[in-house]
Amino acid sequence: VTEDEEDHICRNTPNCGWCLYDNECSLPQYCNQSNGPNITSWISGDCPILTKITPRKASLAGGETITINGRYFIDHPEMVIKVDNGITASDVDVNYNSQNEITFISPEFEPSDVLLYLYLGDEKFTQNGLDFEFESDAIISNGINAGGIVGIILAVLLVIAILIAAIIYTRRKQQNLFDMDLDEPDYLELLFSADMVPLWEFSDDNFALFEEILIGSGGFGDTDLGMFVYLTQFLEPTDLDQAAKAIVQLSLDHDKALDLLLEVIVLEIENCSRPNTIFRGNSLASKMFKTFSRAIAGPYLFHTLAPKISTIAKVNEIAGGNNTALDMLAIDLELDENKGHNLSNMDWETNALQLQLTCQKILVNGIYKSLPILPPELSTIFFRVNQLIKNNFGGDTVYFAVGGLYFLRFVIPSIFAPHIYGLISAPPTDETQRQLVLIAKVIQTIANLQLPGKKEQYMMCMHDFIDNHINTVISFYDKLMNMPSPDRSDPIEVPSTVKLNALGTLYSIFYPKRKKILSQMKEDGIRTKKLKAAFEESGEPTKVQK
Repeated sequence: VTEDEEDHICRNTPNCGWCLYDNECSLPQYCNQSNGPNITSWISGDCPILTKITPRKASLAGGETITINGRYFIDHPEMVIKVDNGITASDVDVNYNSQNEITFISPEFEPSDVLLYLYLGDEKFTQNGLDFEFESDAIISNGINAGGIVGIILAVLLVIAILIAAIIYTRRKQQNLFDMDLDEPDYLELLFSADMVPLWEFSDDNFALFEEILIGSGGFGDTDLGMFVYLTQFLEPTDLDQAAKAIVQLSLDHDKALDLLLEVIVLEIENCSRPNTIFRGNSLASKMFKTFSRAIAGPYLFHTLAPKISTIAKVNEIAGGNNTALDMLAIDLELDENKGHNLSNMDWETNALQLQLTCQKILVNGIYKSLPILPPELSTIFFRVNQLIKNNFGGDTVYFAVGGLYFLRFVIPSIFAPHIYGLISAPPTDETQRQLVLIAKVIQTIANLQLPGKKEQYMMCMHDFIDNHINTVISFYDKLMNMPSPDRSDPIEVPSTVKLNALGTLYSIFYPKRKKILSQMKEDGIRTKKLKAAFEESGEPTKVQK
């Protein structure tokens, strides 16, 4: 049998073994010494093969467990691993685990590349060796050397850089999505555009005398608003809405709206028999304040609330477009299961937390910080209300009164109808509108210094949040009503059509009541004569034919 034929046989038959003399796999009869066959130098069984080593590097100090995988290993007490770099060699005991795995403990060794062979006693027991390395700064406990550590660190830094870039890109993309036109609206157009169509037929001086009597000019003194205040007692409940709006518009044109409103407020407080209802009913004072505050405090509301309300509207707009990339930004504030949709997937606890967070931002970052930009006219009103309430009632009544004006008649309406107040450019969607209703409900409950009642059981989850804000809103009220200002905002330019519509509306309200009004005035008084003449000269009010 030739050498090549023997090698082929040994790769395909179990009759081969390891010939220690020839340092190779062979059939037993060919394991020879110079004087003939030497069977004692031949080990039966398939020849061991080394296929894998883990880890491939070790520290110079040694002591690490190294695993070698292969085939046809045997359990023999003289089996060793020889570590050899060509200059230095070291034998290391082997632990037999299975025919396919052995382990050994790395020895102390100099830094170098080495070959590992399996030896039986002094004789090589494998044809092949495995490359291995000893390094001074290797970290082998987990199979990673210094170079590997550096590589991993660089890889981690690269991943972090990619994440940061992705976050920046996403933020910028989101900013683009949330780029909102928060340019301030044209407040005069917002305030008067609905009243720019003429309502009444006017001759050249029609209603002129009536206007002089109402405003106090024409011989009654520039600050005499007594006739105006006197006539308000003849208003019916059905007159209040249009009368309040017309009174404010006409008095704004003469820059006397604040003075007139204060007079009406004094009357309401002095005639009130139930202190906790001041400015909370459908009174002339509360309706006039609502119109007046909207007229002079549009910029205040815009800077205080528009960023928050616009964000809510924009988020819902995006969510309505099924933008899955921004699912985490979507908000659902619904607490009432009778109003909710997809109830099986509704997360009520998350909704309550989102509602609390939204109200927190509006209150803490908006309303509570807004006093420096509050119009001086409102400061004057709240200061005067504080004085009047303390003189007439005392106690906590003033908080209910101020809250009734500031929140109920001013802030809350702007949250309910933000497009009317210029906080957003278009009417809110149904989803946004429902969320604004819930926000307004929570804020109004806090403003009323009350906890949620049993009537709306779904609001009970907001109990602690509302309770925590009550003392804060009381502190806000204390500041709000103790900052009088002698300043006045710039006069509002009322369009002539709006002024004439207001004058005609008031005349049309009081003309049918003229007999009753005149009968309760001094018959020979100057005002009585002038008012009678005004009714006679102007006659029956005539609406413009459409």
